[in-house]
Amino acid sequence: MTQLDETFLADVGLGNAPQAVKDKTLAIAQDTLQGRVGDRLADELTDEQLTEFEKIADDTQKANEWLMQNFPNYKEVVQEEVNKLKHEIKATGNAFTKQ
Repeated sequence: MTQLDETFLADVGLGNAPQAVKDKTLAIAQDTLQGRVGDRLADELTDEQLTEFEKIADDTQKANEWLMQNFPNYKEVVQEEVNKLKHEIKATGNAFTKQ
């Protein structure tokens, strides 16, 4: 999974925000991104594949390898969701952190 960082914050206009706002935004954005990508995975994978993935999900390297084999457009899905998230944060500003 993509780690959101200072570049992400700068892209959404929060590069100069107070550190507390940055930290909260990154935490909420990362959770939101993880949930959305997970939902998309769940929609596209079989129950058997999801069970298999859940067994290795805690091992980042194995999980990434598995995703590349079983969900070839994983990186594109993550990027699509990152782009949507950026748009939402730009549109709502600090309201995003009030979720």
